[in-house]
Amino acid sequence: MTTLGSERAGASTLHVPFAAQFWRLVAVARASGATAHPAHRQELTRAYTDVELLRFSGLRIVAADLADQSPAVVGEMIKLHWSEHAARLARLSANLRGADAMLCGELAGSAPDEWSRSFLFSPGYTIAGGTSEVLRDLIGERSLGLPRHRESKAGSKDG
Repeated sequence: MTTLGSERAGASTLHVPFAAQFWRLVAVARASGATAHPAHRQELTRAYTDVELLRFSGLRIVAADLADQSPAVVGEMIKLHWSEHAARLARLSANLRGADAMLCGELAGSAPDEWSRSFLFSPGYTIAGGTSEVLRDLIGERSLGLPRHRESKAGSKDG
């Protein structure tokens, strides 16, 4: 297996920790009564769908590796998907927990929990490893054949 194949194989199991985190968040939502609110149920459904899409993407990687194929821009697509999913899940965790989500550290008399740490770090998810905008450009150029993104220069007529 090549280095890239090994990296893709690692991405094939990326859904596992996200699935466990999702079910922990469902337990938090149930305990707080947040599942009674339709908008929260809809967001939880989206989060579950994201985890399943990551699982199917992982299966796609494994199938491609078994067939000695290299799917185009798989790394970029999975990175974009997991980073945006993680940021959405962090925001959802704060919404589900309500005012309690704002209390951590010295204010709450305890160390930040999993959800507080995730929420505080969530802006970094879509920056680490390439911003979401850059990844979208790469996906468009490499898999869809779109022209390279041109930066407009200040003061130019075509910018």
